[in-house]
Amino acid sequence: MLLSLVLTSFLFGCGTNNGATEEPIVDNNQGNTEEITTDPIETETIKVQVFELEIDLVNNEEIDIEYKNRNQSANAEIERKTAEGKEEIKGEQAATEVEELLQQLALDSSITADEAVEKVLSTMNISRDDIRKLELEVDFLDGEKLKANL
Repeated sequence: MLLSLVLTSFLFGCGTNNGATEEPIVDNNQGNTEEITTDPIETETIKVQVFELEIDLVNNEEIDIEYKNRNQSANAEIERKTAEGKEEIKGEQAATEVEELLQQLALDSSITADEAVEKVLSTMNISRDDIRKLELEVDFLDGEKLKANL
């Protein structure tokens, strides 16, 4: 964060001295960086209100993700079970991780259940052959719902 503030001062100083054609480019890029620094996830690009994912792998590892965003308030919980033990992430950190995943997935209500599953698996680097069970439920902001099971 300190580096971005120092970089911001440097770029704005250079942009002002270098001329008008470069200034808007610097301002636009830096404006996005400042938004990312203060609010790492642009939630307006996420079209999901509820996201629930449960994956049981053949090696007995499990991933459970629950995310709800109602009235601009996101609640999330991530639970991972591996041979090394169980990890739980809750609150703001979990919401941030899930929102990052949702941005990568770019799900919207026009997607089919199979397409959603493929996006989830490819984004999370999980092979279909490694899955014992998968349950996905998504409620979109426009009221549409998606359910998928493997």
